[in-house]
Amino acid sequence: MFARKRHGHRADFLFKTTTSELSCGEVGRENEGETGKKDQAEGGLKCPKMKDMMYSLQKTYPNVESLVVVEFIIMGLKIRVLVMDRPSTYICRIQGTPPLYFPTTEDTFAIQIGEILCLIIQAKGLIEKTLQATKISRRITDVSFCYPEEDSLPPCPSTPTVSCKRLRTDPNISRDTA
Repeated sequence: MFARKRHGHRADFLFKTTTSELSCGEVGRENEGETGKKDQAEGGLKCPKMKDMMYSLQKTYPNVESLVVVEFIIMGLKIRVLVMDRPSTYICRIQGTPPLYFPTTEDTFAIQIGEILCLIIQAKGLIEKTLQATKISRRITDVSFCYPEEDSLPPCPSTPTVSCKRLRTDPNISRDTA
């Protein structure tokens, strides 16, 4: 019998700090080509994960404008990087690199590994830049209790009226005299 592939809704690996997630990655065993289901699904489906990470970063650090989230997609011998940034307040931009391939022969080893290492160093630089921006934005503030000037107590509920257990059916007898 054929076994079904396991599909997850979480990223395969995360780069995170104690307060937030900075980067994620997806890994697949085989490269199914540009039109492969896994590549399209991971590139398109995990972008909401990147958006959630960006939203969380923005919510945690509202004064930082240079936030960047990086995603690595590795399928077989192919690696791509997606980068999400915010050029404006309500816009998220996703840019992707062309696919790079791990070397399969000794002749191309130096060139292809050099390209991959350069890509990873650039991605690392973006992650470190975001990390530094989040560290700088944390300022010491007065953490005192803030009491609102008006009472924020909700009004007390009204007392319910007592209903009669049995309604009288005789029209000559009023409810008040009973």
